[in-house]
Amino acid sequence: MKNFIDNMNEIGSTSKGKALLFFLAFILFLVFIGIFSRTVGTTNPEEYYNTVTNDSSWDSLLDANYRYKYKINLDGVETTIEGKINESTEMFTITTGEESREYFRSLDNFLINTDGTWIKCDNPNSFYKFTNIDYVDKLVKNSSFSNKTDYESGKVIYNFLISSNTINELLEGNITDYDDIPSEVGVIFKTDNNIDHVNFKFSNYCHTIGSCINNFDIKLEYYDIGKVDNIKNPIGDLENN
Repeated sequence: MKNFIDNMNEIGSTSKGKALLFFLAFILFLVFIGIFSRTVGTTNPEEYYNTVTNDSSWDSLLDANYRYKYKINLDGVETTIEGKINESTEMFTITTGEESREYFRSLDNFLINTDGTWIKCDNPNSFYKFTNIDYVDKLVKNSSFSNKTDYESGKVIYNFLISSNTINELLEGNITDYDDIPSEVGVIFKTDNNIDHVNFKFSNYCHTIGSCINNFDIKLEYYDIGKVDNIKNPIGDLENN
């Protein structure tokens, strides 16, 4: 060790040696950053996920009974999805710009309200995997805890990081090896310890997979959790129509 230190001192005594040592230190720094960016967000210590989900309304969310308002901003274009869900039935409105359309879902069947007439259609929510509560739960559970912010009002924010590789595997089932900056996940609780909303700042992920130019931000607001009554099918038995 002493010989090594002596050798480093000798190298550092010249201007060329100092430049070499600086270059080596810079390379080691880049290696460290690369390792960090690949590993962060790949797993979430169980205690942090439990801290967020225990003694709160998170379990009630997983029962899929609540009203919601989702705001998705993709490259400056905002889409709002607002509605209510009770297990496998859902009534919601999608608004993009000045256009709004009303939809009904039963299991995997969808209807669109066209001038008062309900017609079968495909799933109109192109952001389904970012808004469906089962996927939301997976994204939070597989993120790495970053920090927690407590406010005097009682509001609490839990911040997480998640890699593009993890998002890809959870949502698409694809195994990738991107070397990117992790995306941000925020879980916000109100003063009564009930979940208020979840934020996904997924611009880094979106850039990595080439799906956007500028930004991809999602805000998922929840309310009336566990208080939504049965949602009536507008045309009766959808599966047999």
